[in-house]
Amino acid sequence: MEQIDLSVLDGVLDRYQEHLDITRPNEVYKWEAVRHFKETYDPTADDLSAMLVDAYQVGDKHKLNLAFGPSWFPIGMLDWFIGVDPKGTLAALDALYNEDVDLKSRMVAFENWAKSMLGRVNADQVAAGNDPAKNHFQDSRSMSLYLAFMHPEAHYLYKTRMYTEAAKYLGVGWPGNKFDKVISYREMCDQILNHLVATRRGLIEESDATLGELTTFDPAHHMLVQDIVYYITTYDKDYRDSEDADSGDSSEDEWFPSSDEYDPGIDVDTWQGLLGDPEVFTESALEIVCRMRDHGGSATCTQLAQKYGETKNFYLTGSVALARRVKETTDCPLPNDEENSRWWPVLYVGKHAEKGEMGSYVWKLRDELAEALERVDLSGVKLYVQPRSDQIHLLADVDLTTENPIYADASIEEQFVRWSVEVNGLKEVYAHQNQKILAKQSFEATLMDECLPQYESAFHCIDRGEIEEAYLHAKESPTNREWHNRVSAALGNYLKFLEWRYSDYEGTTERDSFVETEAEAYSDEDFLSEVYVHTDDFADMKALLERKRNLILQGSPGTGKTFCARRLAWAIMGCKDDTRITFVQFHQSTTYDDFVCGYRPDGSGGFVIKEGPFVRACREAERDPERPHFVIVDEINRANISKVLGELLMLIEADHRGEFALLTVANEELAVPKNLYIIGMMNTADRGLALIDYALRRRFAFFDMSPALGHPKFLEQLDNVEDSRMKTLVEAVREVNKDIAADTALGEGFRIGHSYFCGAKDARLVLRYELAPLVKEYWFDDPKKVRQELDKLEKALV
Repeated sequence: MEQIDLSVLDGVLDRYQEHLDITRPNEVYKWEAVRHFKETYDPTADDLSAMLVDAYQVGDKHKLNLAFGPSWFPIGMLDWFIGVDPKGTLAALDALYNEDVDLKSRMVAFENWAKSMLGRVNADQVAAGNDPAKNHFQDSRSMSLYLAFMHPEAHYLYKTRMYTEAAKYLGVGWPGNKFDKVISYREMCDQILNHLVATRRGLIEESDATLGELTTFDPAHHMLVQDIVYYITTYDKDYRDSEDADSGDSSEDEWFPSSDEYDPGIDVDTWQGLLGDPEVFTESALEIVCRMRDHGGSATCTQLAQKYGETKNFYLTGSVALARRVKETTDCPLPNDEENSRWWPVLYVGKHAEKGEMGSYVWKLRDELAEALERVDLSGVKLYVQPRSDQIHLLADVDLTTENPIYADASIEEQFVRWSVEVNGLKEVYAHQNQKILAKQSFEATLMDECLPQYESAFHCIDRGEIEEAYLHAKESPTNREWHNRVSAALGNYLKFLEWRYSDYEGTTERDSFVETEAEAYSDEDFLSEVYVHTDDFADMKALLERKRNLILQGSPGTGKTFCARRLAWAIMGCKDDTRITFVQFHQSTTYDDFVCGYRPDGSGGFVIKEGPFVRACREAERDPERPHFVIVDEINRANISKVLGELLMLIEADHRGEFALLTVANEELAVPKNLYIIGMMNTADRGLALIDYALRRRFAFFDMSPALGHPKFLEQLDNVEDSRMKTLVEAVREVNKDIAADTALGEGFRIGHSYFCGAKDARLVLRYELAPLVKEYWFDDPKKVRQELDKLEKALV
């Protein structure tokens, strides 16, 4: 291994120590991840799969930066492998952890094992009619992660690009073989560590002071060294950008690049035209430049993330992507820098942030772009992703001494806050302007396609006067009740306030003094009177759903799965509130784009990103955390569920609710809230449908819905049917069901359900047009057996 340039390293260490108080809060999660692994990893656990996934996936940042990427899923594949061969997977990991064997041999052996496992799982995939997985993702980066967590005193977190960029800057080369790179990286890090110990004890002590008890999990300071390498390729890169561009003569107060060094050559008129082109300035791109303008025209990515929401990477990658589209559209020149500053100077000029300023590098909008932004109406662009803490009024801040319930002497904003606390019982209230923004977002996300046309335009704005005018118009409309039911949930608290304010109020402050549509109550007793299951089964369904958050009702057609699913949701909610239920039916063509997020035609020949029903349900549940919400999926096994869910497959798991993942199409983060329950229905009698794979099966509980032909409530219903033959036909079906259950080609999952008789009045019609075709289908290859079973049924009508 070549000797690194220690003079260059000393400069890095000086800057690293200077910025430690700024960078460490963003990076401490790596030490926390090692601690979590050490506290969680247990090879003797009963559920090895759950243990392994939990041990390696800690929180939002860990998931996105260490064990997960937009197209890199090593933990997901390990989860899959352990579902197929738990002992073999554990043995392969143990062999990788064995420090008595040289590192390269261990990594080669682990990769060979992963290739063989990929072949095994793909054989099952192809046999089930699914596409094979293309990558096992057990590469040098993931193996280094496993090793650094298990042996933090001996290994370092590794990424190839991070290593080669740092090595280049420190003046050393690197080998070509992927595993030799890991060994060479380890040697480079050892050199940095030796230099730290010999010359920078103060830096080590200062770092330890920021970590407290976490230092226990980094005894040899390997994580500190990796953090320094990471700093070289991220935070410190901005310093090198300015240093290289100015040939060492620039001041940090000067913007880079100067007009003499680079100019994209785009005038104000051209920028104005580009701002109106949705192919160039997408929704997220407009949000970035508008937030930059709102911030005063300049900001670091960290400052934008802190003030407006999203991650700092949203602004970094979004700006680079925007600059690429501008280049493609205008064919403008690019800077000479081939690596660090190739794209963003199309939009901005930049400089190193001042000490104590959030972030490390400041961008400022180019003058021409800034002027073009002032010419264009961008009032509809979303500034804030979520309410800011300084816009929240707490109960203690509200004066409730007035006796006038209308608060005529107060502003609309004060009236809204007081009403929300005193009348509507809220403990914290979003300030008025932010409430309107949330109302607009909620409406557009959930009801835009189905809202009554006469009210649609009113909610494209965030102007209070227009919302009030629309409300008053709606109250006089003959369709007021339909409007209230379908729209008030979307506009939420503010519309309830308007209804209260403009009603004939008589001086009381009781909650029921304003008109509020309440859903019809629905109890456990209501469920048991309608759904033919026993009390213990009902209790089991609720317990399973509460524990797993995801439940599949499986059984043959006619066992009442769909009927039961909606009523199970009602029973848990305590009312028939269908506004909190999202009902979806899967089919063979259902995709991620349909269910989660994807591109849709915009009506003008282009495409826009649209959130699917699952994402909308997550958003609604997140905005209403105190009440349960449901997604009900009929025929859930007709689609490839793993493909349909994509990166959300892990997040639907009960233990990972509330954690965030990046929706790669929309470049937005999403969490599946804890109060969102998923109920799926699956027909066990459908031949040729995809089986539920092991990774998905572990995330759901499965409840068998059996025919309820002998249930007391069902038999009570038969007593009310005038056709007396219906009872004897039911008894005959019970006998046929015994033959179905005993048939090795069919089994219990094909038994005839009770729903064929619910609501039926004529036994002859049920037999001839529903039961007989089903029997013929079951024994299509055995005419004698068909005749035998039909005889049993037909005798019931004699």
